[in-house]
Amino acid sequence: MADVAIFCSDLLSGRRLMSVCDQFKQALGAKVNHVRRILSQCREGKLNVAAREVPGVDGNLRGDDSRNMWPMVTGSESGSRQPEATGSDFPEHSSAQFTLSGEYVLGGLFPIHLTPLDDVDRLKPVVPKCEKSKFRTKTFTAFQAMRFAVEDINNSTDLLPSITLGYDIADSCFEVVDIQAIFRFLSGKQGAELKILSNYTVYQPKVIAVIGPPSTDVAITIARLLGFFLVPQISYQASGEILSDKMRFPSFFRTIPSDKNQAKAMALLIQEFNWNWIAVIRSDNEYGRKGVNKVVELTSAAGICIAYQAIISTSPELVIQMINNISNTVNVTVLFSNEIMAQVFFSLVVAQNLTSKVWIINEAISLSQGLTSIPNIESIGMVMGTAIKEGQMAHFEEFLDKPLSLTNPRMLPDSELEKRLSYNVYLAVYAVAHALHNLLQCNVAQCEKNQSILPWQLLSSLKEVKFNLHDDIFYFDEYGDPPSGYDIVLWDWMRAQVRFKTIGSYLPNDGQIKIDSSLIHWNWENNLSQRSQKTGEYPNIIPLFKKGNRDNPGNYNPGAPYIDPYHCTDCRWQQWSPPKSHRCLERDLHYLEWNSIFSIFLLILANGGIVLTITIAIIFTLNCNTPVVKSAGGRICFLKLMSMLCGFSCVYFYIGKPNNFCKIRLPFFMVRFTLCLSCILVRSFQIICIFKMATKLPKAHDYWVKYNGQYLFFFLSTFVQIVICSVWLNTDPPTPKGHIIEKAIIMDCGNGSMTTFLLSLFYTVFLSVACFFFAYMGRDLPKNYNEAKSIAFSMMICFVYYILYMMSMVTPNQERYTSSIQTFLIVTSAFSIAMGYFLTKCYIILFMPQKNSTAYFQSCIQDYTKRLNGAN
Repeated sequence: MADVAIFCSDLLSGRRLMSVCDQFKQALGAKVNHVRRILSQCREGKLNVAAREVPGVDGNLRGDDSRNMWPMVTGSESGSRQPEATGSDFPEHSSAQFTLSGEYVLGGLFPIHLTPLDDVDRLKPVVPKCEKSKFRTKTFTAFQAMRFAVEDINNSTDLLPSITLGYDIADSCFEVVDIQAIFRFLSGKQGAELKILSNYTVYQPKVIAVIGPPSTDVAITIARLLGFFLVPQISYQASGEILSDKMRFPSFFRTIPSDKNQAKAMALLIQEFNWNWIAVIRSDNEYGRKGVNKVVELTSAAGICIAYQAIISTSPELVIQMINNISNTVNVTVLFSNEIMAQVFFSLVVAQNLTSKVWIINEAISLSQGLTSIPNIESIGMVMGTAIKEGQMAHFEEFLDKPLSLTNPRMLPDSELEKRLSYNVYLAVYAVAHALHNLLQCNVAQCEKNQSILPWQLLSSLKEVKFNLHDDIFYFDEYGDPPSGYDIVLWDWMRAQVRFKTIGSYLPNDGQIKIDSSLIHWNWENNLSQRSQKTGEYPNIIPLFKKGNRDNPGNYNPGAPYIDPYHCTDCRWQQWSPPKSHRCLERDLHYLEWNSIFSIFLLILANGGIVLTITIAIIFTLNCNTPVVKSAGGRICFLKLMSMLCGFSCVYFYIGKPNNFCKIRLPFFMVRFTLCLSCILVRSFQIICIFKMATKLPKAHDYWVKYNGQYLFFFLSTFVQIVICSVWLNTDPPTPKGHIIEKAIIMDCGNGSMTTFLLSLFYTVFLSVACFFFAYMGRDLPKNYNEAKSIAFSMMICFVYYILYMMSMVTPNQERYTSSIQTFLIVTSAFSIAMGYFLTKCYIILFMPQKNSTAYFQSCIQDYTKRLNGAN
């Protein structure tokens, strides 16, 4: 580390040797020989000290029950600091560095150590020890920025005069440590435990606000806890767009822009140079997925072709294949990834000798020293990216230059990312201070100390806070996001060491990107920046993109990619591709599945109908010689019941993936429905004949009875329908068919010949109308023979069935629901006959036996005769 190297340099030069040795002796007492060995190693230029406990230095975060320990710091002979190190490479710090008393205390969450998931015991509820984890220098510097900001405010005479801020900071190396720290922050101000209350309006937790954490995933968890208590939370690096939802996270703020603004900045950067043919690469996590989705959405809307998309795999072979595709396809690539996967990717890019390309990268990796330290990384071409905006913190380096402890004298930031991240922390602390300043009604001399500020009051003040910090205006918008945008940085290869050059900026309020082209040196022959601006690509550009037909947007041939990049090949019918895409995607198959909720509902109805039909058949069989059964049709009733049973069974033909067997389902339904309607029609006609036509047309009635006219009518009417359906099945039968609707294929059984289908349908409509007509004619018959109401009710349900069925056929994109509608209407039509015609008769048989007698029927006929005679 740089600070330790400087310390050793001082020791070797003799400038501080004696004084430091005296301090070591006083602090370590009996361990003088141990200290001498350390100093000896420093004089010999060796500094590779293993982790060890140093007596006299308390490594706890706090003086209470916190157990996060801080390991020892080592450096190198050259004095340069490594970007990351293991837990054994950094010093322990005293608890005084993590707590500071004050009238208003701020909580801080800084993952100075990072515990990998593999190091966490998932079988026992044990909190990981942070001191054994990897040390992270960027968050250590951010932690120091919070200490600096608090001290800066406490020393200020303009901001919060006569008020002292304090802090309580936790090393949140793992999510469970964050949660423990939050419970400590939420505990009572005097150390009381957090109690379960119904009203926390007057509850005063230990901290007035919380700064951090940097991770979006962890910030979501913490925001849910703090949101209940309305304790303000200001993150300095959590950029997930979900956190802008104030309904779910009412107390969350941040000093870093949302990811949606980053995607806008990247899309505008691409448009700035007229690039219209790009590749998009992402890491295989939620951060990469959401970021790339937003970039693709914005660039596609701007008419930019996404010629290639891929995910960085953990397999080197797949990554190499992806790099080869990029090499053959585009010259501009957008990379949205975390640092670990980006290092894997760029290492293989260098190894594959992919040169002279343009790379646009996200803010998480744009200032990464891990990437710029890859050997020969400058060969990959031009690298641009978004970065957290710079800010000024006067005297911060002087603050860091102060010795932190005897074993760690100085810790200076050595990366651009650390400085920018630290400024976000600095802003967060100052935002809280200005909100407090307004609440306490402070003037130039003092603040109102008689009132006690509660977190929910501070939350309201933060929403309205607006202040000037080193000529930068800062405030939070309605979503808790800052007005600051991003800097556009360029990796400058002109020097021996990579330098991050700021070439422009993006501000979300303006919605525009500003680029200073004079700061860009294009890494191509003859400095052809103008050519790239006009065409959007460098050598071998592809300026246009052609679409395929309406249903299948243009696509490359997957078997022979990139042979003719100026022409597109249609996807297969079961595939689709977004406009201007490079690949085909399989469409989703939709049909009435057995395990769907609607299918289960239909099966319950159908099986219930089958049970009901069998029950009615049993009741009619046991009472077949009674007047009610005879008046309902006698043996004809069993034909109706058989037809109803077939109707309920039709449901099984409609559920499941359609196959060749589905061609009989519509004809089968039409035939059985015709048989049922014929039975109802014959029974209505017979009753009319007996009471109204027998006396007027006695010969016709005799012929009807003598030659079994009812059975002849059953046969003829059903035979007509059978002939129609036979012609239908032998000419153009229903067949399984897939209807393409957007990104899906709707599997269904088509109607086949529309002529025969409509002829069959209208034939059943004719029978239904005839049934309704004869039922209406018999409305004044004896009430025990009067079936007008029941038949009319059944037929009205059938009419509704016909109307809905025809509407489903003419509705645009109706194929998605055709099977569901047909199946439901089939069940409904069968139920209408069962309930309207048979249930009333079953009710009389079971519960009104006095009306199921010959005497009762004769009395009804006599009353009817008297009524007729009286009318005449």
